Amino acid sequence: MIVKAKETNEAQNEVVRTRGILALLRHLNRSDTMLDDHVMQRWLLPIGEGKEQPGADVVATWYRRNIFICAKIIQAAKPGDRVAVFFGAAHSYLLRQCISETPGFKLIEANDYLPE
Repeated sequence: MIVKAKETNEAQNEVVRTRGILALLRHLNRSDTMLDDHVMQRWLLPIGEGKEQPGADVVATWYRRNIFICAKIIQAAKPGDRVAVFFGAAHSYLLRQCISETPGFKLIEANDYLPE
């Protein structure tokens, strides 16, 4: 998985070098890219045995952190507000899931507003 992370980083650097930061932002805001970032943490799950599950503990802590972030967003928003959220790409999948499943919220795609 470390090799995959290094390859991903190198590919993103190449996008910035050849096509610019806007192209990278569009890439990071694609649903398939967000899913890839989200699934990468699964390499931790096999770490552990029996009642000792440090890999699962780390992944659970990541989910918990994102739920707390989502809660803060929901608590800060008032009816009729438009809220722009800027977070690291690895948070995108879970934050988008939380917001899109929350009654009264409508998720707007960033790529609809980022020029090509």
